[in-house]
Amino acid sequence: MTTLAEVKLWGRTIGAVALEKNATTAVFEYDPAFADSGIEVAPLMMPLSNRLYTFPTLRPETFRGLPGMLADQLPDRFGNALIDAWLSREGRSPESFNAVERLCYTGTRGMGALEFFPALGPAPTESSRIEIEKLIELASEVLTHRETWKTSFDDESKEEALKDLLRVGSSAGGARAKAVIAWNPKTNEVRSGQVRADPGFEYWLMKFDGVSGNRDKEQEDPKGYG
Repeated sequence: MTTLAEVKLWGRTIGAVALEKNATTAVFEYDPAFADSGIEVAPLMMPLSNRLYTFPTLRPETFRGLPGMLADQLPDRFGNALIDAWLSREGRSPESFNAVERLCYTGTRGMGALEFFPALGPAPTESSRIEIEKLIELASEVLTHRETWKTSFDDESKEEALKDLLRVGSSAGGARAKAVIAWNPKTNEVRSGQVRADPGFEYWLMKFDGVSGNRDKEQEDPKGYG
């Protein structure tokens, strides 16, 4: 079976990326109309053309078999930990979720202009208040026990916290825990930054403080770090 994703830029289809079953390298092709557009999105490595692009010599640990333009949109350490937690909730192993599926999980929530369809993961919801303390607590739990983390979600509030964390934190990039939020400086209310918020809200990239397991080296980050 082939995993296929449509790639869009500013609402316009630019091409598609495919990964065959048991293959380690994906193949990208520009949409014919976009190939004639003159809009170069990766002029050095993937200039507009009707050819198939694949890069088997790129480091698999970094690029996951994808062209660099697409691999740049993959979740990083924290985002992947959240995705793995969601997969556990869905009864799937992280190994069964390939690089193209991870792009689709990013969907329209990536930090760059590229979007991937069909979108996977928790569906976006209307703007509503999120509890930062619960997100930090759950982020600590996921990062500390990421290899063995499982929960039955008997606690409904924890399930909602995971959904909120997946929506705001899985595509922010970087090794450490962070989230894309909308913050109202007058009311101090925080909402998801992935959907349009009401007037009065500002959009921020917030780094979590006091998260256990929030490290990419040997030592924990001290409270107040970064």
